[in-house]
Amino acid sequence: MTRKDRRKAACCFVRVGILLLSMVLLGVSRNETIQISAKNKAEFQMKVTYGLAGTVKHGRFANVHCEVTTELETFQGYLQVIIPIGSGASNEMYQKEIILSRQVTKSINIVVPTDGFYKTYKVCIQDQDGNIMYSHEYEIQMISGTKAVFMGIISDEYESMDQLCQGEMEQFPLEISKFPEEERGLSALDIIYMEKFDLDQLSHKMCSIIVEWVEDGGTLVLGLDCKNENGYFENYLINGKVVGDVWDEDLFYRFDVKSGTILRCIDREDFNVSDSNEEFVTVFLEGILDNLSQIKKNQLRNEDYDITSEDMYFVNSLNTVKKEYMPKLVVFMGVYLIYIVCIGPVLYLVLNRRDKKRMMWIMVYVLSVFFTGIIYLMSTKTRISQPILDFISIYEYSLGDDTVKEDTFIRFLQPFQGKTEYTIDGDYQVTSRDDVFNYYYEPVELDSDAFYKTGITLGEGTTTVDINSTGRFQSNFIKASTVHNMEGEISCQLFYKNLNLSGTITNNLGYNLTNVCLYTNLTVVNIGDFFDGTSVDIADKNKYFPFVERTAPYDNTGGIDVFEEISGGSPYVLTQDAEAVQRYTVLENYVFDRRIESDGLLIGFMKVDKKLGFMGDEQTTRSGIQAVIIPLKQVEATYQGERIIPDIEKYLNDLEGECYPFGNYMESDQVLAEYQFPSDVKVSSILYLEELNQMQNGDDDLQFQGTISAWNWKLQEYVNLYQNGEVLSLEDIEDYFDAENKVYLYYQLDNTVDNSLATLPIISATCEVK
Repeated sequence: MTRKDRRKAACCFVRVGILLLSMVLLGVSRNETIQISAKNKAEFQMKVTYGLAGTVKHGRFANVHCEVTTELETFQGYLQVIIPIGSGASNEMYQKEIILSRQVTKSINIVVPTDGFYKTYKVCIQDQDGNIMYSHEYEIQMISGTKAVFMGIISDEYESMDQLCQGEMEQFPLEISKFPEEERGLSALDIIYMEKFDLDQLSHKMCSIIVEWVEDGGTLVLGLDCKNENGYFENYLINGKVVGDVWDEDLFYRFDVKSGTILRCIDREDFNVSDSNEEFVTVFLEGILDNLSQIKKNQLRNEDYDITSEDMYFVNSLNTVKKEYMPKLVVFMGVYLIYIVCIGPVLYLVLNRRDKKRMMWIMVYVLSVFFTGIIYLMSTKTRISQPILDFISIYEYSLGDDTVKEDTFIRFLQPFQGKTEYTIDGDYQVTSRDDVFNYYYEPVELDSDAFYKTGITLGEGTTTVDINSTGRFQSNFIKASTVHNMEGEISCQLFYKNLNLSGTITNNLGYNLTNVCLYTNLTVVNIGDFFDGTSVDIADKNKYFPFVERTAPYDNTGGIDVFEEISGGSPYVLTQDAEAVQRYTVLENYVFDRRIESDGLLIGFMKVDKKLGFMGDEQTTRSGIQAVIIPLKQVEATYQGERIIPDIEKYLNDLEGECYPFGNYMESDQVLAEYQFPSDVKVSSILYLEELNQMQNGDDDLQFQGTISAWNWKLQEYVNLYQNGEVLSLEDIEDYFDAENKVYLYYQLDNTVDNSLATLPIISATCEVK
């Protein structure tokens, strides 16, 4: 090759390289997102408050309160809150449309999730053309892995209540001018205390938000110096119980409001929480903590282990690939095998017999095209050409009224790159769940240059969800929640006698259910199909006692995965059916993780008629399940003629020692448990029933081996209830309870045997109800 030829070849390579580089750069530029400018226009001023004075609990929601002022005559655009997800490679964006007038301050509230461990967030003002007029990043303090109790105080004299911040209690002022516009904005709080305050300052909407927060498990404390407290809350201050004994005098009236409580302070001479009466304040706070709802106690216990979101399980189950989208490998392999046989020996023998071997290569091409066409036609059955929306809708009924809470989890799976917009009914609260998987991630910071993966525009009539797909078949997740009024009920006549469940249940819901599971008193019943207007005798159905119902769904009697039998599938096997996996997840979550929050549950699944009717008519393929969760009234339980509480775990108030909440695995050799019974329950005996523990703890590795003892206040020492297989009895049971109806049990493992998987045993109690 001459020098001239080498130069030509080099020039050719350079040109090809430039061409390839240009193509790469063009490809990158098409996916490049607009960088958010850090410059702020002088025409805008903004004050921002995040969460509770910049503090929030990991896994709860945070209210972002913005006060915006402009020097422009008019401005119409969007207020945006941008938070990081994942490892900082992408963001979530929440925005509201705003209309501003010159020098008129406008307050805007946007509620955002805190599942990701992010340290900073950004607030922006964007005009209608997409230009950023103002942006600023803010640092936050996210608390995790602690049992800290957050109390919000509404008072005209907040500065005089510093002593309420004791031990694990953290207090924050709740300013009326920055009050959230929805209940989720209060979710960071465990308690709201009103003292020295005129409730007329609260609007009707603010009061309804507080009540909704209480109904979801919050505790509202009404102090003595609250004026007009009966104005709005009087409908909820009915049939109260006296609780909180201090120095032989009562402290509160307790009113149960659905899942939460309202405590109204009782007038007494020594009542003083705003001065230097530290001893009284300590007992006062203990009285409030003792009367938190069961849901809140469970939440605080889980947060101590940084277990903050159950949404992760539902979102994860939506990732199951549906069978209809999976190619049938056996059929494809059969076609390829036929192709190989035809294009090889068969074609050779046919052409050889007809003396036309010269046509071999022509026929090879013909057969290749033919079989390629067959494969192409077969692949059209599993080809995805439009977005797929998979969903789990959960309708959770309330006990005592017709309200039903709906939570719908949706996965958007798009077979193409780019941005797609979806509309959702404005009655639904919409939250991105893309960050729910960041449970194990290290803290992340906001990437100012990153795109937002999911954008949510919050409107009064319609909420818009923007899905940005940077790659094909990218999954995005959201959660949509609302409340309905639905008539119908499940009627029960159930009895739990001598550890055996019997009776009948009747479906009066107005619709049929499938894959129905009944759970009460440590017993799971496989109901199967449950048609409207029919009754089921429990005696005719399969009943199971999942060993250690806290940890695994296997029945002790035969190693059966009970939930797999009921749901028709399991996430723990390879040949999984997507909808069966989703049903399994619902059963597992509600029976195991939430069992102690109610006296019993009936869980079933409706036939899906309306596939996400609250969404727009976008061209999508939709499929999913609709689950129904119905709490049951307390089932009458007796044992040897006495009323019994089969498992007193629902009254667990506090723990000292390491004990993992999901499973009650003892991670330390010694655990001290405080149980607080309702004031109207008089316990006559504390029992370790071998029958229950054998049924529930079928696996020897999970059996508790050690000593269980109870604190005797009269003797001032622990007295054994159970020791290395020997069941003992406690005499003079009243000596084991204090004035607050609490009993303390001490669990100590036997170090001479392997107790690495041991769980807290099941403790029962016989009682009388006053």
